[in-house]
Amino acid sequence: MVDESGELFDLRTFVRSAWQRKFLIMGIMIGCMGLAGALAAIKTPKYRAEVLLTAADDRSANSLAAGLSGQFGGLAALAGVNLGKNGSLEEALATITSNTVLDEFISRNDLVKVIFYKRWDEKKGEWKQGLLGGGRAPTLWNAAEAFRKSVLTVAEDKKTHLVRLIIDWKNPVVAAQWANELVKSTNERLRSRAISISNRNLEYLNEQLGKAGTVDLRQAISRLIETETKNAMVARGNEEYALKIIDPAVKPEEKHSPQVALFVLSGAAIGLFLGLGLAMILRPKDQ
Repeated sequence: MVDESGELFDLRTFVRSAWQRKFLIMGIMIGCMGLAGALAAIKTPKYRAEVLLTAADDRSANSLAAGLSGQFGGLAALAGVNLGKNGSLEEALATITSNTVLDEFISRNDLVKVIFYKRWDEKKGEWKQGLLGGGRAPTLWNAAEAFRKSVLTVAEDKKTHLVRLIIDWKNPVVAAQWANELVKSTNERLRSRAISISNRNLEYLNEQLGKAGTVDLRQAISRLIETETKNAMVARGNEEYALKIIDPAVKPEEKHSPQVALFVLSGAAIGLFLGLGLAMILRPKDQ
């Protein structure tokens, strides 16, 4: 059998020790809260800008394409023509975080020095050496990785298929600007790709139209050309080709982090844990 009296005695001893050292425990808690508050005060504040997005679909083009896919799907496959949906939400989200988009975005705005601002010596105009510098200048690949890890977040609601593109940065104006520009860059890239594919398909289809020997085949190819022409027109005339902005990013008025109250509460919890741990090690004063 388990000797419960020993356990009760140990618990009573611990409670007595903690009570006798309650002011010490409170002092440790207050000290940890102060340190946590000081850490929150010196930590660089970050602001959060968000863009609310949804997939941009052209229903008329898709419905026509769906009808033709049943009739001429085999011919379209041979021609390399996609009669289905032009892209997808998953493709658009993958494009936002791709190296292709981020590298171009960072290069165009000269953001390597901005992203690694702690390692860039503005006065000397060079990268810092030693611990802060890391021994070498960061590359475009390093900047894209850091941007994905600590600046950019893309979150999709699986039920509503609404997407939040989030930028966390120390400057609220810049955070909103980056969020809106990233959506624009993604739409431009996907739109350019769609136009290029449509042009290539039209070139091939027009070539096959001239070689078609039967009326039925010429009609089928003509319908494919009609569909592909409409797809190209939709891409050229729609700036929000893949992602439609429901709510654009605006300048955030309040910082998102650090949250001082959370830091202080965490400090209090750590201080209480340390104080009680000390009371557990020490014996009551009358023993």
